[in-house]
Formats: sequence, structure tokens, C-alpha cells
Amino acid sequence: MSMTSDSMKNPYEAPSLTNDVVSGSTKQSVSWFLLVAWPILLALNLVMPLLFGLPMIRSNGKIGVVFAVATFVITGWFTCIYRPQLSKRLLAGSAVVALSQFFPILHMIAGTIAFSIAARIGQAEEGGDLGLDQIKTEFGGFLVALLTGGILTVCALAIGYGMFAIFNARSNASLAKA
Repeated sequence: MSMTSDSMKNPYEAPSLTNDVVSGSTKQSVSWFLLVAWPILLALNLVMPLLFGLPMIRSNGKIGVVFAVATFVITGWFTCIYRPQLSKRLLAGSAVVALSQFFPILHMIAGTIAFSIAARIGQAEEGGDLGLDQIKTEFGGFLVALLTGGILTVCALAIGYGMFAIFNARSNASLAKA
């Protein structure tokens, strides 16, 4: 029985980095389409929330909204880079959610829920100046924008996963018939 050099190695020794390990990397190439499409679809989804929300935000609350939108842009880019399959579903659902603004019930419900949460923790007040609800602080603007966007993002993901499930099922069924 011959002893090879591999069998004589210490089994507790950390593996050394060789070219085989480094070249075996599974890093995917970045899809520029996803990186460009994300901020465009995000901007399209901001139409109704900003149209209804801007009159409710005092000037200092607008700073928080800007930070929340920037958070969504950056988080979306990271998702596009590191989870492209997830981001494809998110973008597909975001397109549907953006189109739903012609009948903006989803956006209004999301904004109402977000504003109610902000009011409950003291970051907004109902019936402020001229009877309009008001977001009082930077954190209030950030919170309302983040919650509204979060609700819409969850809805977009659900729609995107549903679309992919339906279309994958149809394509699999048509392949089975062939």
C-alpha cells in the first residue's frame, strides 16, 4: 500500500488557496439592464406617492424622504448585483405596480398604513395645517417613505414571483406537449 502526499496531509490544516479554488469562483457578470432598469422603475413608482404625499411633508421631512429614496436605489442596486434572479422578479412586479397607479388604490393603502404608523409613534400629526395630515420630522419623512416603499416592494415581489410561476408553468407545459 503506497502512501500518497495527499493522504499524509494533516486533515485539520486549513486548505491552501490554489488557482483551482480561485478559478472555481461562481461570480456572475453584472447585468447592466437590471442596474439601469431599477432606478427607472423606482422613479415610475414614485409618481402617486409623491403627488399625494408631498403636500403632507414639511420641509424638514423632505430630507428624510430623499434619504429613503436613496436607500431604495442603493438596496436595489445591491440586489441587482448579488441576487439577479430576485431582482428580475422585483422588476417585473414593479412594472405592474407602476402601471397600477392609473387606479392608485394600492399606493394609497400603502401610504395610509405608513402614515398611521408614523402618527402612532409621534412622527406625524393628523389634521395639521389647513386640515392636512403633516409629517413633522426628518425621521418621520424617512419612516413614511420607507414603509410605503417597503409595502409596495413586497407587493411587487409577490406579483413578480406570481408572474414567473405562471409563465414558467406555461412554458414547461408547452415543452411537455412538444
